Amino acid sequence: MSPVKKFSISLPERIVDELEDRQREGTARSEIIARDLGRLYDMYRWTRASIAEKFSEEEMAALVAVLMNVATDTPGDQAITARSLHMSIEDEIEYGNLAQRVPNTDVQMFLDKVKALSLFERLAVVDTVERFLKDASHGISIDKIVDYFSPKRV
Repeated sequence: MSPVKKFSISLPERIVDELEDRQREGTARSEIIARDLGRLYDMYRWTRASIAEKFSEEEMAALVAVLMNVATDTPGDQAITARSLHMSIEDEIEYGNLAQRVPNTDVQMFLDKVKALSLFERLAVVDTVERFLKDASHGISIDKIVDYFSPKRV
């Protein structure tokens, strides 16, 4: 068993309700949180592998370009952003000159690929780009973007 770090967290009531639905007698909330977050992060990592297979390096860079200006810091924003990702891309194509910013990408084919993603795959994209943008020390390069979509990345 890996070391456990203790700390306090605050959760929205709807999340507490979800925890209570999953909690068996004698099981601590922290065990449920750790289990569920472990599952979620594993699913993100496995999903990144399929995303990396579906998108070219330039298309991964386009995902970053589109999501750079979309806020996902408020609880619930990630799901909204994931559901409307294709609309953000449509806006960037029409108003943000996405085709010029990623010249080696067929933006319509890129949009079609994004539309074909499941909601969970879109959530994994948002999570990956969010993590990439949080690490400001690396600068923005295609190699670094591809690295973040790698399933080997923890």
